[in-house]
Amino acid sequence: HKITAAAMFGVSVLDVTKEQRTVGKTIRHATNYSAGPDVVANRLGVTRKEAKSYLDKYHAGTPQLHLWHQRIRDELQRTRVLTNLFGRKHRFLDRWGDSLFRSAYSFIPQSTVGDLLNHALINIYNNLNSWCHLALQLHDAVYVYIKPHELTDAVEALRANMIMPLYTEQGEEFKYLLSGKLSPRNFAPLSYLPHFCCHGGTLFFLSRAAVGGSVRPVPWLWGL
Repeated sequence: HKITAAAMFGVSVLDVTKEQRTVGKTIRHATNYSAGPDVVANRLGVTRKEAKSYLDKYHAGTPQLHLWHQRIRDELQRTRVLTNLFGRKHRFLDRWGDSLFRSAYSFIPQSTVGDLLNHALINIYNNLNSWCHLALQLHDAVYVYIKPHELTDAVEALRANMIMPLYTEQGEEFKYLLSGKLSPRNFAPLSYLPHFCCHGGTLFFLSRAAVGGSVRPVPWLWGL
């Protein structure tokens, strides 16, 4: 998101402000699904003119996105079927129009991430289940229970079992890479036992502490 903002505002990545990053993040996600200036203006709280300017700057720097959207529409017109990077197919039967297109634009990236996560779940269960215990999967998150002293080993083991090669339609290999940082974070809904959770590419470590007879999370966030 910082890279997107830096390109849009003509500044160094290191100089991107929090507000500029928010614009970059919003534009990046919105354009993935071909959102227009009205949607962007509403989400950012700016005028339609400002939103259109943001979109024009973004598309000027990433013309490939329009080309990819056109390829998706062409494939829909030919077969009504799209295939994600794991080979899973989906037939689109909705009425022809923007709603169908936006659903189709999201299918390959979102279903690929979901399938990747399912493969990772199998890897974690088969390879780490004796000490790294699966709790649940939620959207793009995997929750597992570990012992606090196994933090370092868990980070490396989860990375090894979650990162796997993917291939584009042209046969180009790439990987969903993970990065990390450590910082305190309150995550109240998960206050039962010490555990990690990989959420949106982020791995959380939470411990618990009794306060006045209740359980309060004392979490540490490890971005992975």
